[in-house]
Amino acid sequence: MSRFSRFDAAGMLFGLLLYYIWIFMILLIQSFFFAKKYAIHGTSVLKIPPNDVFVWLSDGLLVFYLVLGHYIFTNKASDVKVLRSLLLGFGVWLSVLVILSLFGFSMSVILQQSFELGQPNSTFATVLMGYLVTLAICLIKRL
Repeated sequence: MSRFSRFDAAGMLFGLLLYYIWIFMILLIQSFFFAKKYAIHGTSVLKIPPNDVFVWLSDGLLVFYLVLGHYIFTNKASDVKVLRSLLLGFGVWLSVLVILSLFGFSMSVILQQSFELGQPNSTFATVLMGYLVTLAICLIKRL
């Protein structure tokens, strides 16, 4: 087992920086194309409706960007296998969410009704299910 070096830490911090840039881009896309403008007391307010696809696009790639930053700084071959598995799991869950969205369903509402979770717009369950799918694919790819 190797020690955690400066390059490992710097790579993960770089991956976190890349993730924040990704979040900024997703928020720009949401605010330009999907936000609704309201006027409240003479001030315009943008409201972005909750959407499981955008939640997964923003929250689902955190681990991917951390591993990508680590790979950029260390060039470890094992990171490439992990990156492929993470992208495959991300894509599978994203396609499930897109298909459900096209048919007018929301994974947050389905999970809330099935397991009697807190709020109907709770996105924690959607992200948790996505990470579980990604973890399952990573484990299957290792076998």
